[in-house]
Amino acid sequence: MFKNLSPGAIGIRNLPLADSIELARASGFGGIDFNIREAADLAELRGVAYVQALFAEAGVRPGQWGLPVAWNKDDQWQDDLAALPALAALGRALGCTRTCTW
Repeated sequence: MFKNLSPGAIGIRNLPLADSIELARASGFGGIDFNIREAADLAELRGVAYVQALFAEAGVRPGQWGLPVAWNKDDQWQDDLAALPALAALGRALGCTRTCTW
């Protein structure tokens, strides 16, 4: 088990992934909640190894990512669900097999 920072839960929004990871490291957290779509955009632009290195170099683990499916929006959830397997595969490649929704 490890302490996990959830930036959004404490009102920190729109902080880039690298900055969120650094905030977790500097604050003594062992992990961080993150946006899987942002991670996917970074992986597409710079490669999965780059995103893995962001976590590894900071010594911060990916804790969980918010479920990117708008299950409560009839016109959107099916598209979101279709994109989920690729996002889940990225999460797994990053060592993060947990997601959440609320």
